[in-house]
Amino acid sequence: MGIEKSAEVRERRVKIRPFDERYQESAYEFIREIRREALNDPNADARPRYKDIHGNCQRFDNENFWIAIDEDADKVVGTVGLRFLKDGVGQLIRMGVKSSFRERGIASRLIGELLLFATKKQYKEIYLTTEIDEAHRKAREMYENKFTFKRVGLAEISQEINSLLLADYNIKAIEEGKTLIYKLELE
Repeated sequence: MGIEKSAEVRERRVKIRPFDERYQESAYEFIREIRREALNDPNADARPRYKDIHGNCQRFDNENFWIAIDEDADKVVGTVGLRFLKDGVGQLIRMGVKSSFRERGIASRLIGELLLFATKKQYKEIYLTTEIDEAHRKAREMYENKFTFKRVGLAEISQEINSLLLADYNIKAIEEGKTLIYKLELE
């Protein structure tokens, strides 16, 4: 049964699209699920701003949020967002794919949409933060190898970007090496 179910999931069609408010509840539940999994905490909750993705992740013309939709179930199975930090600089946020849909290129497709949008909007730099733990290893490898994000330290980031980028993160975790910062320079 497990093998049949895995084959069934592989056959499902997944469409990448900009966030649409009709998927608000599905996206919020997906983000909650990913946070529970990543934190290994069944009670982990998504940040309140994800209860209003349009209002918080699509506020400006130069930021956006994308979702991967399992077309058979009409549910969100992946997300990524581009948060505006300042002119020409953004942050990749809420990158995640449901575990049963991983290893199918969905994360790469989501990031591809984000980078296409960022290029059109004349971004020069994209930052992201991610954890150092084993659960995030494949994501780090994808960022580094496929998309050429470079790991940077706090000392390599301007104070202005540092304060914008780290507003939501625990600086202590970065200083202790539990959370990493990556930067991609766009041409």
